[in-house]
Amino acid sequence: MPGADVFPGVCRASSHLDLTFPPSLPPVPKVGSSLVEEDFLELAKNLEIIAKEKGVKLILPTDVVIANKFAPDAESKVVPATEIPDGWMGLDNGPETTKMIQAELADCKTIIWNGPMGVFEFEKFAAGTNILSRPSP
Repeated sequence: MPGADVFPGVCRASSHLDLTFPPSLPPVPKVGSSLVEEDFLELAKNLEIIAKEKGVKLILPTDVVIANKFAPDAESKVVPATEIPDGWMGLDNGPETTKMIQAELADCKTIIWNGPMGVFEFEKFAAGTNILSRPSP
């Protein structure tokens, strides 16, 4: 599927931002307490290789909204996706990442959506999902 774009930084059923892809990249970034599916790291590495070989753009988050706990009232801030401090977890795309994905989606005719971008159940971590679920002006 040459020219296709893939956005793997989406939420899993656990409602944590899945940061499995960044740890598969050297050097291993700091992801704090974020969800990393260790048993999928090798698959993530292989998918990156295949995407490159097939000309598929793999778009990873550059910034994330992090929280000090998994709760609607958690303290939050935006940090680079590779610099999540210990004890913090990524719970949504950051504004830079959301804008980047919006730009990439602008010319798409079909989008296959496989879950939210962040913990949309908590208003503080729903912006990535809410913004990307609406057509751009």
